[in-house]
Amino acid sequence: MNLNIFNSFKQRSNKRKFKNKIKLENKKIFIDSFSDRDKVFKKRTKIAFNIPNINNLFSKEWLIRIFSFLGVSLLLIFFSFIFSPYFYLKTINIDRDDSEKDFIDLNISYNSVSAYRNKNVIFLDKNKISEQIINYQKNIYRVDINKQFFPPQLDIKLWSYRPVFYTEINWRKYVVMENGVFIPANASLMKDLKEIKLSLSRSSLEFIDYKILIKESYLKKISDLQKALVNNISWIKISKIYYFEKEREVHFDINDNVKLMFDINIESDEQMKKLVVFNKEHIDLTKPNVVFYIDLRVANKIFYCEKVDSWYCSENLKILYSLYG
Repeated sequence: MNLNIFNSFKQRSNKRKFKNKIKLENKKIFIDSFSDRDKVFKKRTKIAFNIPNINNLFSKEWLIRIFSFLGVSLLLIFFSFIFSPYFYLKTINIDRDDSEKDFIDLNISYNSVSAYRNKNVIFLDKNKISEQIINYQKNIYRVDINKQFFPPQLDIKLWSYRPVFYTEINWRKYVVMENGVFIPANASLMKDLKEIKLSLSRSSLEFIDYKILIKESYLKKISDLQKALVNNISWIKISKIYYFEKEREVHFDINDNVKLMFDINIESDEQMKKLVVFNKEHIDLTKPNVVFYIDLRVANKIFYCEKVDSWYCSENLKILYSLYG
């Protein structure tokens, strides 16, 4: 009996020892070599922050980085600002002198620049705006433009050529400006101007408003001849002026309905000298009913028609010139 008890106690003791041995074995880790230790014991991951040394902040490399960052940032801010809707053009002011009010139509001027509204005022080209305004009204010779950014605004001042004659085309009155542009006329515009009758090609008589129908150089010669007549022969009074485009001629009706015929391709001084000599040495033009016309167009010669032959001469002029027909 005692032997059984002993054996039983011995078995339980052996079991306890075996279990304890197993526990100890489980706690042990066998590493064959030193190199295998890295596989078993993993290193803790470290995050490195490269904080520059204060002494290195002024190095060339760091200065380039800093200024590059600042430059790019400033550029982004700058372009975001100038391309913002703040600079879209809203206000356009167009002005003229009081003396120009009859020659410049502000409604036409505003229409000519309406396409520039809601455009970025910074990038508007003043020259293009000026060309656009002048293209609509060719009698304008000067355009001053002032651009404002705060707030976005255009201030425009206009100047026009001066009028020299008035005329009638297709039953409408027009004022002829210094540069040959025709603008619609009113009574105040025509008040101190001489009328000029025109013989122009039919193609020129379409869309007349603010269109150049006579070359500026030709118009200047006509004006110069008009002034020279008055300055050289003080008693002359001009009643009518005729311009013939095809022939490049200008005729003046003066006192006693005498016609003076000039060629604008020939120097006006040469033709004027012949007229002065003719008046002093040949026929006194102050006397009535003496001469019907005087032709000064041919170099070194003067042709004239006396009043007694006026009917024949008039019929010849009607054949040659449509305005007399």
